[in-house]
Amino acid sequence: MSPLNRVYIYTDLPSPSLSVEDVRDYLVSLGIATEVRGGFFGLLGLDSTSAEALASTLASTVVDDIERSLDELVVGGGAAAEERVAREVSYISSGADSYPSSPRVLYDGNWLQRIFHTRLAAATEPGELYGPDVHLIFTGRLFVTYEGRRYHARVVLAGGGAAAPGMISTSGLVEGPARPREYYMAKAALLRSGRDASELDEIFKGRYLNYDDPLVTPAMKSYALQAIFSQAIGAEFCTVPTCPLFNSHWQEEVIRAQVEGRLCGGCELKLRKMLEG
Repeated sequence: MSPLNRVYIYTDLPSPSLSVEDVRDYLVSLGIATEVRGGFFGLLGLDSTSAEALASTLASTVVDDIERSLDELVVGGGAAAEERVAREVSYISSGADSYPSSPRVLYDGNWLQRIFHTRLAAATEPGELYGPDVHLIFTGRLFVTYEGRRYHARVVLAGGGAAAPGMISTSGLVEGPARPREYYMAKAALLRSGRDASELDEIFKGRYLNYDDPLVTPAMKSYALQAIFSQAIGAEFCTVPTCPLFNSHWQEEVIRAQVEGRLCGGCELKLRKMLEG
């Protein structure tokens, strides 16, 4: 196995709370050479015609029915689809400073990853995606994968080979892992009584992450590690609940493992193996 060479980081309008420079510095502190390449679509340098074609392709990956898999990449008709394309064209062409769509719009993650792969392969040196480097995109898009007859929100889709680049969603960090059970019980009670459920953010403060949360960056450091370990050495999730490579299903697990956790002894050995080959 060849040692990991370098990690390249791109952005696709992730949460403003995310500092990719802090993620880079964290990875460098672990001995992982890391470079931030900036906005993904700016790297492509597309003209207006190419931008519109790409926008249509991206808009077609939007999931409207979580119980129905997208098995074809065809742009749907209607005003909603046209609006998505227009929004994407504006974003791709001008580098807009807002999300290309609501963070709650769902994208089929596997299709999205294929699109990013095709575009990145055309914009980088021949063979760069297939060498000992890892390419990661931090995105604000909420991507989902179809499993068990429905779509599920994801934080990470690891890369590698034809699946590169890996994708990490700041929206998935908020919407994917479940909040405390008591939160959902309290929310249901408030809605039944006709009250605003927004007060729950204060009641349960510190027990889950939100879009403007300062803990987004610490958590993203850990998810970057997950993506790197998976691609570079095929490492599976760690079973130690305080290790950043733990597979967190609950927000409180995210806080314990991805925000506050430290690499366990076994994963430190894997890190050295990954760097030394």
